[in-house]
Amino acid sequence: MHLFKVRLKCLLRDRTILFWTLFFPIILATFFNFTLAKANYDLEISTIKIGVVESSNYPTGFLELLENVEFDHGQKMFLVNSSNLEILIDALDHNQITGYIEITSDNVFHLTVKEGGINATILKSFIDDYLQTESMINTLIINALDPQDIDKVIADLSKNANYLTADNKGTNTPTYMLTYFYSLLGMALIYGGYWGVNEIINVQANLSPRGMRISVSPTKRLKLLLINMGCAFLIHISEILVFLAYVTLVLGINFGSDFFLIILLCILGSITGISFGAFIGISLKRASEGVKVGITTVVGILGGALSGMMYPNIKYWVSTKLPILSYINPVSIITDGLYSLYYYPTKDRYVTNIIILAIMAVVFITGTYLNFRSDSYESV
Repeated sequence: MHLFKVRLKCLLRDRTILFWTLFFPIILATFFNFTLAKANYDLEISTIKIGVVESSNYPTGFLELLENVEFDHGQKMFLVNSSNLEILIDALDHNQITGYIEITSDNVFHLTVKEGGINATILKSFIDDYLQTESMINTLIINALDPQDIDKVIADLSKNANYLTADNKGTNTPTYMLTYFYSLLGMALIYGGYWGVNEIINVQANLSPRGMRISVSPTKRLKLLLINMGCAFLIHISEILVFLAYVTLVLGINFGSDFFLIILLCILGSITGISFGAFIGISLKRASEGVKVGITTVVGILGGALSGMMYPNIKYWVSTKLPILSYINPVSIITDGLYSLYYYPTKDRYVTNIIILAIMAVVFITGTYLNFRSDSYESV
């Protein structure tokens, strides 16, 4: 117990590691909250400004349909500007409209947009749906159905009935903003590797003067390593709890109601991060301390980036194009575990992430132990 207290005091004096494992994630969280607070990532659809090239060839009722069609909540879908082609091209170049519609002399529709996006997609989908419905009606007329049947079919088509219903499983509403904080927490947990590298360096005779003194002391090195790792874990998990308290209570970010499962994930993530650092520290025997710290930094930042910390859609791209990265990236595993707790009604995916993270921790701990046990020195 005395050795534990002494080592704990020594670690608390290491301001550099304390900054990178506690204050740096808090600073990033504050920055994320400041820059994203005014950005509502929940989908908000506004009236879309479009242009229509003046022509007498448009089907009867088409222009009125454009002007009167509405979203489900009653808001007008399009604000139509009918003008000549030159004026509409200029308006499109200056981003005053999303796109413009024109019809040729042989009644072929053309849609021109400057760039993609949700508004352009809605406009194109509307045109496609209109042309499909028009073609269907024309086919019915050509097939010479009874006029009453045609009127009934047209009425049914105009209803645009939705045969799907949402089944509320009690999950939370998705928001892109949480992805940033999930991946940031994952990075902070893997940054526990700084503590792991530090502890290995301090007990290895070939890596530090303190390691030399420990090697000739009566206390067994393995016992000291376990004490040091225990101190590192206690400090790191305390830092994570402070980070969680700051993000949820001060910044007001909702991580969900499964508090104990979140803490369990954090505990396992902390163990994985510290053991990863220890494994790097003891495996790369000829590498300098700076190189080992650099590897830990790269794994944390790159892992966070691939988990959506810089751009949320990267996580989706990785999971579809390079799924193997999602299973070997500890930050991604932690992020996905938090994601599953918040969004999914079952815990199956969470349990999968816990198992993968536990396997990673066992691999790193086993590798560290085997390397540590095989060390021997001819002279200290």
